[in-house]
Amino acid sequence: MTDIAKNPKGVGYYPPEYEPKIHGPYYPWRYYGKPDIKFGDLKLKEIWSWLGRRSFSPSAIYNCGSRNFHYYHYKWIDTKVGIAAPAYHFAVSAMLLSYVLFFSRYYYERKRKHH
Repeated sequence: MTDIAKNPKGVGYYPPEYEPKIHGPYYPWRYYGKPDIKFGDLKLKEIWSWLGRRSFSPSAIYNCGSRNFHYYHYKWIDTKVGIAAPAYHFAVSAMLLSYVLFFSRYYYERKRKHH
C-alpha cells in the first residue's frame, strides 16, 4: 500500500496519525506515529530489526527532513528575542563544506617541506 493510498489528501493536510483530541495543538516537528525505541537505547542485536521497522520511501524521507527543518526553525530562528546562533551555524557549515571540498589540495600542501 503506497503512502498516497493511506493519505489521499496529500500535501498540506495533517498526517493521518494526528488526533486533535489526543495530541492537542499540531506541531509540525513532532512525529505523531506509533513511538518506537530510541536509537540510543538499542542493544546491538536489535539494530537490524529496528532498521527493518523504518520506512525509507521518498515520502518518509521528505517528511523526516520537513520535521527537522520545522524543529530547527522553531528552536533557532523563530524566537522571541533575536539571537546570532543561525549566523554562526551558517558560517561554521560553510567553513566545513569548503574544507571538505578542497581537502585534496590541503592534504598535498601539508606534506611539502618549506625551507
